[in-house]
Amino acid sequence: MKCLDTTYLIDYLEGTLKAQMPPQEYCTTQINVYEILVGIHRRNSPKKAEQLARTERFFREVHILPLTDSAVRLAAEIGGMLVRSGKELGQNDCMIAAIALTHGVSTVITKNISDFRRIHGITVEPY
Repeated sequence: MKCLDTTYLIDYLEGTLKAQMPPQEYCTTQINVYEILVGIHRRNSPKKAEQLARTERFFREVHILPLTDSAVRLAAEIGGMLVRSGKELGQNDCMIAAIALTHGVSTVITKNISDFRRIHGITVEPY
């Protein structure tokens, strides 16, 4: 299973990425869901209701990995280690990686290649 990052989800949901995605092969995290929904809600678009409906249909089809206590603790560890090494990373990306890792998912599909490559145990699959 591979974890779809927000960049991939945006491109897919906006129709700029014409990929075939068998839902059983992919997952995303609650953090990615949050980022996508914030992006929709911050727009003042007449198509907001349509975008929300399409996005919610998609989220019903893909497996969404939950934020657990162990993922929070791992995210804090990852974030702290990156700060100490001078390679600080956004908190959301630390949580996305930690959620994936605690659920046995090590591959993240993203455009944020340099961000996720800083995290031990994560394999980045660019698209």
